[in-house]
Amino acid sequence: MQSVIQSRNPRAAVITGIGVVSPIGIGREAFWTSLANGRSGVSPLNFDSSSLNIHIGGQILDFDPKQYVRPRKSLKVMAPEIQYAFAASDMAMADAKLKIGEFAPERLGVLFGADMIHCEVEEVIEAYRVCQ
Repeated sequence: MQSVIQSRNPRAAVITGIGVVSPIGIGREAFWTSLANGRSGVSPLNFDSSSLNIHIGGQILDFDPKQYVRPRKSLKVMAPEIQYAFAASDMAMADAKLKIGEFAPERLGVLFGADMIHCEVEEVIEAYRVCQ
């Protein structure tokens, strides 16, 4: 995630903060260190994949949404991907040293990249088998 504040020039933007939740690192520093060291985020899956043809993937491990999502009871209704987005946005705001109320909200934007937002892996195994 990047928090972006539009400049006075409508064709320009200023990246003020970066937040990352990815298989190679959570947070700007961890992500950059992994990139610089050529670390892969692909590893054996951490669930029983014996009935699938795929046994490796880029999973986000060691993520604690309670560090970022407030109020915590919101976690009950958030898919993991939404928790990642919320956390990355929170990190981008902190990285930019932006505080709610100190800027016009319509001048702020977020760039979000995700392959897919779905449900738990166990819920889509049957659909995956049909597609093989």
